[in-house]
Amino acid sequence: MEERNNCVEMDETGGRCPQPALKTPDGTFFCIKHLGLKDHKIASPPNWVLFQVYGGESMGERLSASGIFKTDPDRDQIDENHLADAQRVGRYAHKYFKFFKKNASGVPIFGEGGRHNVGGITECIAEMNGAGYRWVNVHWYERETKNKKNPRGATLVCGFFKGEIEQSLSLSASDEELVRDYFKGTYQHLHVWNNPPDPEDGIVHAVLLIGHQENNNPKKDLRFVDGLWFVAPVVVIQATEKLSVS
Repeated sequence: MEERNNCVEMDETGGRCPQPALKTPDGTFFCIKHLGLKDHKIASPPNWVLFQVYGGESMGERLSASGIFKTDPDRDQIDENHLADAQRVGRYAHKYFKFFKKNASGVPIFGEGGRHNVGGITECIAEMNGAGYRWVNVHWYERETKNKKNPRGATLVCGFFKGEIEQSLSLSASDEELVRDYFKGTYQHLHVWNNPPDPEDGIVHAVLLIGHQENNNPKKDLRFVDGLWFVAPVVVIQATEKLSVS
């Protein structure tokens, strides 16, 4: 059974079409509504890409011992912001999180199930570097989990931006190495969210990485492809060993 991708056409919100897609002979994905169009308007690349690594207590301990900036986000306020964003663009905020009572305004590019056993994050970031994206910020925060044996977790967030911005990344060599470790190996679960254009931040894509495995060979790699995002069978690709921060 072929894994699902969402349509790559731009919808009326200025974001990506939320409908499941059919794969065309050239490898592109269009929903039934957009498949027959003569002139396609493909969804725009993001201004921001946020890689969000979800880990457990051991990850929190490593980050606590580092010099990486720790934040304390207001999760209720963030959820309210997602609801407001969904209402602003005319989307149903509970479409994807009906049972978790959470709001979302974006589109899960790989469907609600995401992808599994995916690697190649370092190579994906190298691809983004080549497209003009710079790693400009990093922070982490603690969070509660639903795992009774491991109730405390941590989330590491790395922001990549394309364009002119005053922000610049400042990390020690050891902290940068710590972050790069989390871009190696394989993730049990991968989700990519394409959010509708925001008046202040533009288009933001969020890459959610869950269940890090250091010594497991991935079956598939993540690819950026100008913000259309694909997961492809693993191939041997030479990429820069050090993430670009320039």
